[in-house]
Amino acid sequence: MAVICGVAVMVASFLPWLGAATGETLSGWDIFVLQRDTGGGTLLVLDFFTDSDGRSYAFLTGLGALVGGLGIAVLTVVFVPWSVWLRGRHLTVARRRPVSLALITVVQTLLLAGAGAIVIVPTAYPFFAAADASGATLEFGLVVVWAAAIVGMGCSLSGVYTAWDTSKRPLVNVLLFSTFGALGVVAAVYFLVIG
Repeated sequence: MAVICGVAVMVASFLPWLGAATGETLSGWDIFVLQRDTGGGTLLVLDFFTDSDGRSYAFLTGLGALVGGLGIAVLTVVFVPWSVWLRGRHLTVARRRPVSLALITVVQTLLLAGAGAIVIVPTAYPFFAAADASGATLEFGLVVVWAAAIVGMGCSLSGVYTAWDTSKRPLVNVLLFSTFGALGVVAAVYFLVIG
């Protein structure tokens, strides 16, 4: 599931992210192309939004979302089977998890959380902080990026965490699915009722 979500983040880079009052929409890839053609930064646009107080906010481009989605997918493909393999190898020998393997799990968790944060933080924070003042509207592609990054990160972290203690899988699955269900309801209410 996490790999599918990583691919969804990459595909959503080409979907509409932002709308303007004129009816024009920009995808994450459009933002990347505009930046590349003008000689600006290709992963991040430094002064993309400006709020009513004159503060500027950086915003991620489609290339940055591609990198983040690829990170989620690749880290999941590497870390989840590796955690299962380490569990099988070390629990049959020692019957408990050594401290060095706990540190590996912490590093895996930080890298997976970082891959998701690369996509979410530089798009969600600037949008909600200054998009209204800049006249931008939210389009479905950016919501897909956020939802896929959150679900992918959560599923991948769940796989790493439950590889060590399979008895915790039902609890983790209930927590993950109820959280993602709530996020889906919020997104549906926003788009169908408010937006």
